[in-house]
Amino acid sequence: MITTDPYDRDNNDAIYISAKRGLGISVIEGKKIAEQIIFRRQANAVQVLTRSAEDSLLPFDEKGGIKEIPITGRECSAYGRHGSQACSRGADH
Repeated sequence: MITTDPYDRDNNDAIYISAKRGLGISVIEGKKIAEQIIFRRQANAVQVLTRSAEDSLLPFDEKGGIKEIPITGRECSAYGRHGSQACSRGADH
């Protein structure tokens, strides 16, 4: 989701971004939080409000539906995510 700053409606300079890698089902179900940032255009600065603590991927299953795959270095690489912060955190859990 991209919108104006929900915490300060007078802050017209900021862009609020809430994002979740993958399908976002765990966020909708309230099991995980999305990463949230505020980008301030004039300052060219990013303020990180929350970070997502990923421990699994939820890709579509080729047989239908979705499947849950624990995040490790191998799965991250297979899904093009190798080296991302989420995969690095997942490998440490």
